[in-house]
Amino acid sequence: MTQASLNRGSGSGLHMFLMFLFCCFSMSLGWRIRGQYGHETGAAIAGALGAMAIVLCDGRREWLSRIACFAVLGGLGWGFGGSISYMKVVGFTESSQSATVLYGFAGLFLIGFLWSAPGAAATAIAATWTPGQLQSLLRVIFLVCAGWFVQDVALDTLSEERVKSLNWYDTDWIAASVALGVALIELLRRGAQDIGARLVAYLAAGWWVAFLSIVVVAELRLNPPRGDNWSGCVGVVAGLLLFCHRNHFHAVMRATLITGISGAALFCVGQMAKLGLISTGGKFGWHATMEFIHGGVLGIALTLGMSEIIRRRGTRADGEPGTVWPSWCVTMSIWFLLWLIPYLNLRKSPQRWARDIPAFPESFFGLHAVSNFLPSRTAVGWMEILFLAWALILIPLLVMRRRRPLQLIPENLLGRGQLLYLAFTWLFTWISFTSEIADMAPVHFLVQWGITLNAFICTGLLFVVSGRHNVPTSVSGESVSGESLQFSERSAAAYVANAAARPVRPIKQLVVAGLLALVMTSAGGWIWKRWLFGDQYTGYFPTNHIRFGPDNTNDKK
Repeated sequence: MTQASLNRGSGSGLHMFLMFLFCCFSMSLGWRIRGQYGHETGAAIAGALGAMAIVLCDGRREWLSRIACFAVLGGLGWGFGGSISYMKVVGFTESSQSATVLYGFAGLFLIGFLWSAPGAAATAIAATWTPGQLQSLLRVIFLVCAGWFVQDVALDTLSEERVKSLNWYDTDWIAASVALGVALIELLRRGAQDIGARLVAYLAAGWWVAFLSIVVVAELRLNPPRGDNWSGCVGVVAGLLLFCHRNHFHAVMRATLITGISGAALFCVGQMAKLGLISTGGKFGWHATMEFIHGGVLGIALTLGMSEIIRRRGTRADGEPGTVWPSWCVTMSIWFLLWLIPYLNLRKSPQRWARDIPAFPESFFGLHAVSNFLPSRTAVGWMEILFLAWALILIPLLVMRRRRPLQLIPENLLGRGQLLYLAFTWLFTWISFTSEIADMAPVHFLVQWGITLNAFICTGLLFVVSGRHNVPTSVSGESVSGESLQFSERSAAAYVANAAARPVRPIKQLVVAGLLALVMTSAGGWIWKRWLFGDQYTGYFPTNHIRFGPDNTNDKK
């Protein structure tokens, strides 16, 4: 099969349908597992799975060789939204007060946009940037992560009262400052041409500008007294769009807006589906069901946003001199996926076990169950010992693979991508099960059953969708490996420039479409709730949250 025929096949109606389906189930699986762990690290699971699903469906060699980079950036992009507190906004949509319901659906639209837009942007950046640009970005990302670890250790040395005094609207202002500081240092070291540092600087500076102007100055709060990281995320998206505009990354801008708008609307639809299920009177974990739905529809939104980039396939001259993927990019990306993200999520499980098993101690035999590598908790706990042992196996294997092939790892790029996807999928399916094993009530059992079934479906779809590709193991007579594949910087840059120059859907039209979607979904959700429940509270949450008037619950979380 020729590359041209592959290109045509990947844009066929059947293949695009399978891509939507695969990405839908992949992110549905990750999003439900996210619900067990929450926050940025939980959302990174869904983002990584969605990005890998896009790559494996598309099948082009350039993307397959950087699939670990796709997963890292996808996880980080979707992770931004994990900092937003949104449960009370969900509660607003179930309120007995009509104005609060309308406000709640408008708030959900905003949160859905702020969650979807950075996730799509990160995936589009992995798809369209040149290898040199991605190396620059990955270097800054890993430095920022190191800075955040130093931040945690530094805060650990402070008293509890001092740490509480640093709480500013329950936001991540310290983490944003660390990211901005790292980016500025890198710009001073490497100059303004360092595109990765410039992007991070735009994002962090945007976070600060939006937080200060929206919350501190204007005193606009989405769901008091909960945190206001949502305002910082507004700045992150604004900084991202400004950066893309100034640097002519129009394909990334379009993917960001299309996914953001469609994801926001579908995010509201997911809550509307939950309201319909509550109205049946059945007693079940409807919130968990909503999380399955949210992940699925956000996977559809991601595929929709990436579809334009997928259809506009670039070309690569095999004989051109190119840029080699450095081994540290591949090693660090796989370490990020198979060590860091699992650790950051699994370390939360002992707290759940202690809650469900009174006899489970916080520490035993002189070590804490989890120490978070903090000095105040003996630096290393039982969980850290396990992950240090895993690191002593994983990192040498990744280094050894550079010198000689490992029989477990296929030489074919597609095979490697499939193996990475399966390892990540089933690792987190197992982690999810271990988290709930201490309290396997019937509802929790059914949720875990659904997660496992979803993982089986994803496994089957993986081979159905990616099995349509014929990825060779050699390019111009050379063996192809993930990091040794020669990329053409000129070809990649030409593709990006060509994509930007072609007739595109005007950005203004997308903005108008987004505003219309906001009005329609907010009104639609309000009508749907009133049709099902009238002015009655749905009764799903313990508190009937009210945003306005003398009976407001703005002092309750």
